[in-house]
Amino acid sequence: MLLALTVAAPTARAESHFIRHEHNPVVMAIEDGDLPALRAALARGEPRNRPGSALNNRQQSPLMVACGMGRPDAAQVLLEAGADPSVTVPRHSDHWPPVGWSALCFARWKNLTDIEGRLIAAGAPPEPACLREADFLAAVQKRDVEEVSRQVPRLHGRLPANVTDYAVGFALAHHDAGLMREVLRVGRPSAPDRDGRTRGDGWMDEAFLYDDVATMGVLMDVGVKPPPVVKLAEEGHTGLLARALKAGASPDAEDADGSETLLSAAARNGHVDAVRLLLKAGADPNKKATSGQLPLLHAVGRNPYKPEDTSITQLLLDAGADVRTPQAGSHLLQAAAGSCSPKTVALLLKRKVPWRLAPARGAGPYTSALRNQNFCPEEETVRVFQALRAGGVRIRADDDADWTFLWRQAKQHPAFERELTQAGMPPSPDSDFR
Repeated sequence: MLLALTVAAPTARAESHFIRHEHNPVVMAIEDGDLPALRAALARGEPRNRPGSALNNRQQSPLMVACGMGRPDAAQVLLEAGADPSVTVPRHSDHWPPVGWSALCFARWKNLTDIEGRLIAAGAPPEPACLREADFLAAVQKRDVEEVSRQVPRLHGRLPANVTDYAVGFALAHHDAGLMREVLRVGRPSAPDRDGRTRGDGWMDEAFLYDDVATMGVLMDVGVKPPPVVKLAEEGHTGLLARALKAGASPDAEDADGSETLLSAAARNGHVDAVRLLLKAGADPNKKATSGQLPLLHAVGRNPYKPEDTSITQLLLDAGADVRTPQAGSHLLQAAAGSCSPKTVALLLKRKVPWRLAPARGAGPYTSALRNQNFCPEEETVRVFQALRAGGVRIRADDDADWTFLWRQAKQHPAFERELTQAGMPPSPDSDFR
């Protein structure tokens, strides 16, 4: 690849212009912190101004790399070898480093005061425009919000995009919403590209990835569109969800593939406050996504690693969720029983959920409870059985049940046998299951 460094003074060596190379031992020694290797490379005639060859340094001279990495000892070795401090980053630098930066600006950024003086003594222009950018990044890197705020008036709208991006990236990495707010006072996200995305969209994606709610709020304050509203419901970001609803998002919105509504996503993940917010905003508790399930079906399922909580189920029922809809029917009761949720079973039966439905009829919920022994202790399964019996769920001989499975479980667990027999399970005709 053809690389170039812009030279601000005629003293720059020829190798700082157009050079084709595969590796640079001078830069490699600096990055390794190996001063003997650096001196050896310079002593055998390796170019002292040639840019790096890696993606992260190919626009930087060795002096820039040394100063940018905060290594004054390496910078001093380079100056003693005659490295040119007037070399600047070329105008075709697109991401990092910023166009026009010299080693002096990297030194200012990294607070290398002594090296700054030596660079100027060696011929670096003393007041390049990039020093303002370096001062800004130095304050950002110190997380000095007050100093960043002080610099806002003189920098507003004047920072290159990659300087703003670096500052934003630093704030994102440290989950520092206060710093992010001040940085964005200097430069806002750019206009949408051909795909309709801005730099702000990428920032929002990263904040969402790390569950940085405060930063997402700051980005929304400056006009960055929030994550898809279903994701906010799914993660239980109630404050941001409220803002999205106030801005016009529908409480009955679906995700992009039509598999979940906001209410379903919040219910599935156990976010009580989000469910309460959506219902208050008018979400329909009986609306399912195009290819999804009812919110109530999501609610009655239980995370086996958390205590049973009927709050969301109660909220949906109080809001008018219909336990008798054909889309729910006995599925609700079987889902609750299969989730090791005796309180939910009792609640659904109190609300008259139908259970005498083909094919399994009364035996269905009992079978569902037994099929989840991997996370439901025996005593909890017994409690599910007791809730079913207390609610009137009975097993009959004409149920289309997996009798072999039921009888085998009864044989292996006497406590199950007592409950199932009291629920109406017929005796096994095979002595092997007695």
